[in-house]
Amino acid sequence: MSQENVELLRPAYAALSRGDVDAVLQVCDPGIECQLPEGGLNTGILRGHQAMRAFLEGYIESFESFRMEPEEIMDAGDRVLVFLRVLGRGRGSGIDLEVRPAHLWTVRGGKGVRVEAFTEQSRGAALEAAGLSE
Repeated sequence: MSQENVELLRPAYAALSRGDVDAVLQVCDPGIECQLPEGGLNTGILRGHQAMRAFLEGYIESFESFRMEPEEIMDAGDRVLVFLRVLGRGRGSGIDLEVRPAHLWTVRGGKGVRVEAFTEQSRGAALEAAGLSE
């Protein structure tokens, strides 16, 4: 089942880079919970499709160009750890951005039920939360 979970998420990141929020939400359970990291641009917990949609659309809209590339996807049973490379140019500011956060997904019944975001500086914490090590 875990390889299926990995394959479930790959197209979601491609969809996000295209700005296709509907395709991303298709892999998420209606009660999805998203934990945003302390020290990030946004913090706290989002719950449900409506909150995820508002967050993702606002995030994408803040960029004139945007790309989210999975660099490494690690199978952790019912969880999947994704290390990302995020590239973008701020809308209005023109500032280029390149960061490498991580997302830890919990998948049940073929849907993402939880995703926890980690900042670039917390790679070790992401691995630990997934029950993995470097």
